[in-house]
Amino acid sequence: EQTEQDLIDLLDNAIRNAADLYFPRISIKNIQITGNDFNQVKIVIFFSIRGSNLTDTINLQLNGQNI
Repeated sequence: EQTEQDLIDLLDNAIRNAADLYFPRISIKNIQITGNDFNQVKIVIFFSIRGSNLTDTINLQLNGQNI
């Protein structure tokens, strides 16, 4: 049985690998992943565009029933 930290690490790695593959101009600065007791996961991705001063954030809230 996986621990919550194992799942967080798995999601973090999957996001970083997908970004490297599909968005090579994106540099992920940080990823925050939190869960709650209602089968929801909140993911916040802080990133920048390589070769520029542009930065932004993506906020996702996933409901385990709809994934």
